[in-house]
Amino acid sequence: LSLDPRSADIVIVKIGYLEPELFDMSNGWKMALTPGGVDQDLVRLGHHRISRPMFPFDRDMADPDLTARIIPASDQPLTGNEE
Repeated sequence: LSLDPRSADIVIVKIGYLEPELFDMSNGWKMALTPGGVDQDLVRLGHHRISRPMFPFDRDMADPDLTARIIPASDQPLTGNEE
């Protein structure tokens, strides 16, 4: 494409993060959540088959229990009490 992003005043990139080379040349950046293949607005994506409550889908949910717990090794079957 023969583009020279270093000579442009503004460079718009449709990815959710800056590639290292783009980050190195940036003088600051803004993120705009837009629809598309790399949409990061989870609510807009319309997930329905998820365990509820789940943030950000249920904004009024109680604070989760974030204490550490030991779970079975991946080669052992789950018993159903893991959630």
